[in-house]
Amino acid sequence: MKQRKTNARVRPQRVDAKQIRAFVENAAKKLEAARTTSSIAADAAYELAYGAMVKAALALMLSHGQRPRALPGHHELIIQFAEQNLPNASVGMFAMFDRMRRKRSEVFYDIGIVGEVELDSALATAKEFLSLVQAEINRRHSST
Repeated sequence: MKQRKTNARVRPQRVDAKQIRAFVENAAKKLEAARTTSSIAADAAYELAYGAMVKAALALMLSHGQRPRALPGHHELIIQFAEQNLPNASVGMFAMFDRMRRKRSEVFYDIGIVGEVELDSALATAKEFLSLVQAEINRRHSST
């Protein structure tokens, strides 16, 4: 049996198509909620768009049979995993994903202000990211 490299921040997870599909669907719902909320509360919509990207990246991770441990820095780990395993995504998309992570913390833990242009960019990035993740999951699992 082939041994996997172990990482204290990641644990193996049985690949479960139903669970992966649920994560993707939840990501899509969060993105739709972000769009709906955008005219009411930009900060809440921004957090939802970021959450949609995290859920989608988790679905990608699960599709590889891995799951992050709930330790400090696990969102960074999720972003790094997605960057390494999503071949059709641009470097700029991951720069934006990481910027959204930092901004989301600022909004959540402090008083961060989300501007209209910033929110529009986050929504567009989240939409594109979810599409790429879904395509990659479909590609990986269509032959199984």
